[in-house]
Amino acid sequence: MLRGFVSPELMFFMTSGNAVISVILGGVGTLVGALYGSIFLVVMKSVVGSWTEHHLIVIGLLFMAGVLFLPKGVVGFVRPRIQHLIARPRRPEAGRPPGAEPSGLKTEEVKP
Repeated sequence: MLRGFVSPELMFFMTSGNAVISVILGGVGTLVGALYGSIFLVVMKSVVGSWTEHHLIVIGLLFMAGVLFLPKGVVGFVRPRIQHLIARPRRPEAGRPPGAEPSGLKTEEVKP
């Protein structure tokens, strides 16, 4: 890109395959998911690559497990849990039934 030239070796399957795997692992349809998927893929290549020279087989198995157990990707797995923590239902005040008005506030009926 710096020289304004694209060599044929950049058209290798692994280049486009890494992008697709990153998006699927992170979560299809989200920019953050692709970022998380890329980070996960790079870390796995580094860690598993230091253990064995057959790291692509291990990463392939991890990818298949991710597709089976996380069909919406990492973001699809994590997002509902985070939203559940953020949007907790409020507990009613003591001595007041759920749905009742807070003390001191009264609503007035508006007649047409």
